[in-house]
Amino acid sequence: MNTIAKKALDTQRAAGQPSIPGKRALSRDADKFVVRLPDDLRPRVKAAAELGHRSMNTVVIEALRHYLDGQQKQDLLLNALELALAHSKSEQEKKVAIVQNQEGV
Repeated sequence: MNTIAKKALDTQRAAGQPSIPGKRALSRDADKFVVRLPDDLRPRVKAAAELGHRSMNTVVIEALRHYLDGQQKQDLLLNALELALAHSKSEQEKKVAIVQNQEGV
């Protein structure tokens, strides 16, 4: 492999991109992260992996993605509720001001 190709591959790996554009990253190219599992969790992960005919790694990755996606959705919903509440309060204040003006308060 020439120097330019090696540098490009190293750059892709450092950025977490697959070695071949359009292909999933190989596990040897992926970032590694050691996690200490509680004693009761490993058998549950193993059972889920066997049931789904997947690796334990895939089960853990899917669980993390599911959790993080849920957190993002929760944040979006909370922000939307805050905006709706603020808008509702603003509308209520406008109505109160109109009534007070009509009553001459």
